[in-house]
Amino acid sequence: MSYLLYPRLRKIDAEEIAKKVSSIPPKAMFTAFDFDSVMDNQAVYFSPTGTTAQKQHLIKIREEILTIASVSGFPEKNPDEKTRMEFDSTISEYLLENLDVHPSEASNIEIWFFMTCLLLPDIVRWRFYDSDNTSIERYLGSDRGIRRNTFGRLWWRAYLLLDTNSTRNLLVELNEDELVQITERPSLSNNQRIAKYLGEFYLTFLETNKQISEFSRREILRDAIKRIRRFTSFTSLNLLENSDLENIFSRAFEETAFYLAQDENS
Repeated sequence: MSYLLYPRLRKIDAEEIAKKVSSIPPKAMFTAFDFDSVMDNQAVYFSPTGTTAQKQHLIKIREEILTIASVSGFPEKNPDEKTRMEFDSTISEYLLENLDVHPSEASNIEIWFFMTCLLLPDIVRWRFYDSDNTSIERYLGSDRGIRRNTFGRLWWRAYLLLDTNSTRNLLVELNEDELVQITERPSLSNNQRIAKYLGEFYLTFLETNKQISEFSRREILRDAIKRIRRFTSFTSLNLLENSDLENIFSRAFEETAFYLAQDENS
């Protein structure tokens, strides 16, 4: 597979643009959007070596994402929580399948600055709509890096968790908080195999342990992950076979269920 290099924005330029667009209504941005002015922006640049994404490819990406968003009401209707979740899971898959980007390129937040601030700022504003302004971190990310950038976080979720050979779609079956818990813990998300295995194990654990249904899923996963992460201080999960991971995960989730039940009954 051949990979493309995508346009980039330096942080100082992205910050200036994000401050301007974060308060403009989505429909106004959509109506005024001009692709030529985007690519003519002097702040846009490419990595010096490699095959660059061409104009028609970038236009296609924008138009197809707009089409997906329009099904959910863009730009007229602000999305509710259910709509946002559905949009995120659909766009996650779309980005992974249609951005011909290598993980090393995808780890450079400057390509996501371009996506959020210049190529699709109206979508960012709509997805995280607020009557005053959308949080700047949805355009830029935060001190936690790409994880708060609208499109960067979705590409990485799909990269880590999407498995076409699995009967499960973790992007759909896990809720927002669960996706955050798994994909924003470097000790767990620095390896696709571990991230996927944890997501699948967790869902199976819920299905086969109906007696814990009175506890919130959030409490169960958060506490179990704390227990799993303790192992990473002296054990490299990356080196373990799935059978060993299963033993660690089983112990963590069973201990969590036990102690949550104790708290509930006390």
